[in-house]
Amino acid sequence: MVAMARSYKQTKNLLLLKMIGIALIPIIFSLLPMDYFDNSKYTICLIKNLTGEDCPACGLTRASMHLIHFDLEGALKYNKLVLISLPVASLFLAVEFFKAFRAYKSLTPNAEQETA
Repeated sequence: MVAMARSYKQTKNLLLLKMIGIALIPIIFSLLPMDYFDNSKYTICLIKNLTGEDCPACGLTRASMHLIHFDLEGALKYNKLVLISLPVASLFLAVEFFKAFRAYKSLTPNAEQETA
């Protein structure tokens, strides 16, 4: 019985942690300065590191930061695909948040666990 109670509590805590983490992502990015990623000398882009050329996704992080801060001109300067990628990423995060929320709300302890 104790193992089942831990499993229930762990599942509930993990779902709560997932919801908090997802909710913090847009808050953190909106609190960072708009040009936070603009002046980096280094990149993790494999194509850019191997060829020296920009890939189609290069600049999306910087463009997203500018769009989050309502700088459409700056966002489009870095990568025009931000007009598609940021809404899709936002939709993905919202769907994941509400899936976790529904799972959290539907999670109920068994009658045996309530008495333990």
